[in-house]
Amino acid sequence: TDVDPRQLYETYLPAFKALVQDADVRQVMCAYNRLDDNPLCGSERMLDEILREAWDFEYLVVADCGAVHDFYTTHDVSTDPVHAAARAIRAGTDLECDWANYTYKTLPEAVDRQLIREQDIDQALKRVLVGRFDLGDFGDDSMVKWAQIPPSILNNDEHRALALEMARKSMTLLQNKNDVLPLSKDIDKVAVLGSNADNEVMLWGNYNGTPVRTITILDGIKSKLSEDQIYYSQAIDLVEDKVLESYFEGLSFEGEKGFKATYWNTPDWSGEPVNTVRVVNPMKLTVAGQHQFAPGVALDGFSAKYEGKYTAEEDGNLVFRFGATGFFELFV
Repeated sequence: TDVDPRQLYETYLPAFKALVQDADVRQVMCAYNRLDDNPLCGSERMLDEILREAWDFEYLVVADCGAVHDFYTTHDVSTDPVHAAARAIRAGTDLECDWANYTYKTLPEAVDRQLIREQDIDQALKRVLVGRFDLGDFGDDSMVKWAQIPPSILNNDEHRALALEMARKSMTLLQNKNDVLPLSKDIDKVAVLGSNADNEVMLWGNYNGTPVRTITILDGIKSKLSEDQIYYSQAIDLVEDKVLESYFEGLSFEGEKGFKATYWNTPDWSGEPVNTVRVVNPMKLTVAGQHQFAPGVALDGFSAKYEGKYTAEEDGNLVFRFGATGFFELFV
């Protein structure tokens, strides 16, 4: 990406500068894209001259997952993993994130080929270890302040109030044609249409946790208007020429909404389960981005069993739709 200096410093960098200098963040992630024809995780201008020298950042820089691997597979700025690893370390990327193709494993060869010095690796290692010490990875829990945070702090009243305030202050109304908003108190009926109007998963984004509660657009409108004032239809699908209506609300296990999910860290459901949870939202589970299906579940080589009872409100045909990487069976 070619960005002129004024746009870089006035548009793109201020938010990051504030996080580094005002919020005192302890870790920065370099991204996949290029600046001045250099991948950001190999950009000495960005990571050294701006981040470390101009902004006085002295902590850890980690690559987005696969970004260093991209040097020689996508960006074509390195000839092989050895050159890519050396280039990233020299620029200031201390830690690599990847799923399988760890280029930093080749750093000893990079030293042998005189592409990098051992002291450059030592500097990166020091930053990684300082970060881990700061987190308390090597200390007893009684000495680590983070370990003293009780689970009760999660989703507490203060945090929910702050989340609501953040949502209100961050919303941006781009257009209000014919001054339709705010809706009149005397409104007769409202039509709510579209694939995302009643879609909880859509609101989560990606790289997300599992929220305690999700309020869809339709839910929000229902909280202000009576049922007879609202007409809702999905109307269209996002990509297909037909609309599939979810019957997830009809699923239950032992009288409670959703599936029972049981997980094993073996590929064939053998041994003792490592976790059992209830899935209360339409299933969208992935290990991409190092996400576990549930706490304690391995990222690969695991198996799962989902159990539920569907109660139909009327007679008709029901379609089971699945998508998965790997093997699965359906029992009805």
